[in-house]
Amino acid sequence: MENNSSEPKVDRTRGPAKKPTTNVKFYAVIVVLVVILAAFAVLAFYHPSTSSGVSANVVTTTQEAVGLGSTYSFYVNESSSFKNVSVWFGDGTYNTFNSTGNSLKISHTYNTTGDYFIMYSVNYGSTTSSNNLIPLTVGYPTSALKDFNASYGTLLLNSNSSAPLILNPLIFAPGVNLTYSMGAGSPANSSYQTVNQSMDVYQGANMIQQQNYQFVANNLGNSSSPFYLYQAPGNMIYYLNGLTSGYYTLELFTSSAVVNTTTGVINYGTLTTTSIFVNIPIFNHVSVPSSSNAIYTNAELAAGGYRTLDPAIAYDTVSNEILDNTNPGLLVYNGNSTISFNPFLATQLPNITNGGINNYSKTYTSSYTNEAGQTVTYSTALQPYENYTFTIRANASFANGQPVKAYDVYYSLVRDLLFINANDPGWILGQYVLPGNYYVTNTYHNITDNITYNNASNTLTIHFQQPVTPTLAFQVLTASGDYVSEASWFIANGAAITFTPAGFQAYKVFGQSGSYNTYIQNHVMADGPYTIEYILPGQEIVLQANPYYKAPGSWYPAPTIKTVAIQYLSNTNTPYLELQGGSAQQGGIPTSSWGNAVALKDSGKANIFGFPSLSVFFYNFNALVNTATLANIDPSANVPAAMFTSPNARAAFAYAYNETKYLQDQLGNPAYPQYSFGAFFAGIIPQGMAYYQTPAQLNASTGGHVPYFDLTIAKNYWDTFMAHSGAKLNLTMSGGKLMYNGKQVTLPIFYNTPDPVDQAGISTWTNYILQVTGIAIQQEPTPFNQLINYEYGTGPGTNPMPIYLLGWAPDYPFPTDYLKPMALPSSTLSVYPATDGMYPSWIGSSSNPIHNATEAGQMHNMSTLYNETFASAGSAQESYALQMDRMFINLTFQVELFQQVQYFVVSSHITPSSIQNYQENVMIGGGADTLYNFLTYTS
Repeated sequence: MENNSSEPKVDRTRGPAKKPTTNVKFYAVIVVLVVILAAFAVLAFYHPSTSSGVSANVVTTTQEAVGLGSTYSFYVNESSSFKNVSVWFGDGTYNTFNSTGNSLKISHTYNTTGDYFIMYSVNYGSTTSSNNLIPLTVGYPTSALKDFNASYGTLLLNSNSSAPLILNPLIFAPGVNLTYSMGAGSPANSSYQTVNQSMDVYQGANMIQQQNYQFVANNLGNSSSPFYLYQAPGNMIYYLNGLTSGYYTLELFTSSAVVNTTTGVINYGTLTTTSIFVNIPIFNHVSVPSSSNAIYTNAELAAGGYRTLDPAIAYDTVSNEILDNTNPGLLVYNGNSTISFNPFLATQLPNITNGGINNYSKTYTSSYTNEAGQTVTYSTALQPYENYTFTIRANASFANGQPVKAYDVYYSLVRDLLFINANDPGWILGQYVLPGNYYVTNTYHNITDNITYNNASNTLTIHFQQPVTPTLAFQVLTASGDYVSEASWFIANGAAITFTPAGFQAYKVFGQSGSYNTYIQNHVMADGPYTIEYILPGQEIVLQANPYYKAPGSWYPAPTIKTVAIQYLSNTNTPYLELQGGSAQQGGIPTSSWGNAVALKDSGKANIFGFPSLSVFFYNFNALVNTATLANIDPSANVPAAMFTSPNARAAFAYAYNETKYLQDQLGNPAYPQYSFGAFFAGIIPQGMAYYQTPAQLNASTGGHVPYFDLTIAKNYWDTFMAHSGAKLNLTMSGGKLMYNGKQVTLPIFYNTPDPVDQAGISTWTNYILQVTGIAIQQEPTPFNQLINYEYGTGPGTNPMPIYLLGWAPDYPFPTDYLKPMALPSSTLSVYPATDGMYPSWIGSSSNPIHNATEAGQMHNMSTLYNETFASAGSAQESYALQMDRMFINLTFQVELFQQVQYFVVSSHITPSSIQNYQENVMIGGGADTLYNFLTYTS
């Protein structure tokens, strides 16, 4: 599956704005904001005086989470009767609840997002129990409740001057200095922009600070074609210094309005304001219950967040991390092993002894009616190890309390197989259970004939097209696409399949970009340890322990950490600050800032866990650039669509990349030589996988074609390219610049943001490319989910990125999982070549201005070699795989960067064995994902 980072992560991880020149506009903003703040200031009169004292009692360390508009309830249970309970709910509301006994249920509806501490005191008549605290998170609005004109603010703790009294929940002692970072998401309605944020700070009932942050308009266009965008006035950091004992409330207001992007004028009649609360209890002493089930925050450097939660479409490490925790399938890996498994939804692993795997041969004749209405009769010769039957365990249930049935697994796998295309993971299972070209044989008959279910016995049988070893079968059934969700949930939310030949064919469109079911894309019906509490699109997702989860056994326990917040961050320093301050327990630290990780380790605040992975990273060449879309992304781009059709052009760029400098000084950090972050690799089969060969071995077997940094060789390849193809592409040289359409060729290189390591790598590469080719390089840092959307587009020929950096983490640990997605030259059967025009029907097409019949023929040969690799075994399979690998190198499909050594930087309060024994599996943590149900606190 596609991997999102070229840096070790716990997972995975402009100049000053200008205002418009018209003073009237600025003045009008100030007037409006004063009116708004005056209205909100009335709330101060309704903030009651909080209880006095320097001590507090944390009632529960579990930071529960509820959705916006939901009612939260808790019980006050005392050993003796009490008169009443006074409650501060943290959102500006207060109430006293009378009691006649020793137990009282208290409920409150939260209509504002926030990180709250409910604080209450119990009045016994003669004495009072004060400052009882309950941590609570209220999520952002769901799509059904969201105001699409609104901007929703964020408020995160950045740093603290002293260690917290307790980590979970986070409570500090008097005298602490706290800094918070503020942010705001863009309104979903693109006519609206965020124009202001302001902060009110209360200590108890008293407003003690108030601050406005006037956003200013910056003309991102030019004088002839202006485009005004309101932007925050610099770093949005709020400082709270020298806090004394008490209960503090921060309320951040975020205002949006319709903006005329040509003039920068705000339409104040459209002003929309939202708010968010953060409560901060400051006490000298805090008592906590004996158990610690606190919130766990993973500060991931994955700007933009997940791409999809559809279990049949998710095919990247950011999306899969969520589904790994919410929707496991039939099986799971056993700890860190890639060849040992445990049942999850299944009662047991099928084998010959228990009858789950057939151990007999049988020939039988069947018939069916095809899509044309014709009766087709066929014979099947069943061999041993082709049928695998799974019994679904009786206590497995979904998050709605309904039992998991064999039909649910069947329905989920049918969706997986219907969505077989270059973008989705259905091919992984399809290549083994469907006949022939499974991209077209995923028909009603073939799918329903090879996957069957029996609800009476609650069993599911999968028929493989040829005998498959249990290890390979189980690896395939734990890969992307095999997640399970409830059939009736799919049906109720617009994803119903019509079980007819025509219905199957019609359903396939919903697996294509532009036709996705957006509800399924952003929701889950969990069968796993966690379900989703709320989502802040592109910024955060909060997982909550699934109340209906029943563990299949000790090997896959229920969570002890009940709430997990996964943040998707773009500031590379934020994970360190949050780990240092204790507000995050896991975080992505770029190797360029590895001193921060070491400082956390040396101070005892974090542990660093390093282990090998099968993840590889590389730059892809696109031989069929969609220049129209590219112009919309970057108007300065100026590049021929077919330039990278030429293997000489690709080789010139590859030899201009300084791999040694990258590994030693950019990915590598010279200040910390004891840490290795990655190793050079060549070809497509990584170290640790069958048939791996070292770069030296591959260089010898390809006649010296493994690229290395040499500008002389790069220039020779480029000169050859220009001699053969320059005129055909209308390329000319002028004053050391390569010209196209009367302007210098400007080529954008896309990469995941934030990524300071590869930002530096591209900067170095830029100078060498200019020296060799005369091309100007433009860096295009892009959120990971958007990179994937650009890559896939709506099919072949729609990818706008000429060169882009991505990676690959394994679906199953076998060479075909790397050869097919990255090296099979097909417009339909692969992942990268299909989206990059790297297939013979384009390379050899007469419509391609620099078509190359020889290269197209070599690609045809590669396809033949892949088919032989898949159909063979043993030494024959190895021979075919290595021949394909060598051709991949000779044609310079990619600029290969490194094979990753994965690192997790995790709070020292997390039990080390819960990382070492479960997260270091190359199939899970190797792709930078975390299974949170295995994590435990040390105390």
